[in-house]
Amino acid sequence: MRAYVKKLQNKSEESRKQILFFTMVISMSLVAGVFIYGLGSQFREIAKKEEAQNKTTGPFRLMADSISKSYKNMTASAFNSMPNKQDRELLNSVVPEIPEGKQIELIVIDKQQ
Repeated sequence: MRAYVKKLQNKSEESRKQILFFTMVISMSLVAGVFIYGLGSQFREIAKKEEAQNKTTGPFRLMADSISKSYKNMTASAFNSMPNKQDRELLNSVVPEIPEGKQIELIVIDKQQ
């Protein structure tokens, strides 16, 4: 190795620059190749995941699931305040109904705009 370095030192500056240039091109090509290979493996993994997902759920299945979840959320929030008959009976057994004359009307103190 030292003999090769001595041989390079004895060459002209122009030839040393050419050797440096070609050495850099080759080494950067290797680095770029490793980088591209790494990206390719990531893209293959993503493609496999998407393919597996498309097999189990297609685009229309995803849309149907999304609509179903939205409907369930809307009904849960809308009907949460309206208990069903069993819930009303349980509520009445725990908290007795207030007679009509005993209810107190709420007075608005400050109107927010």
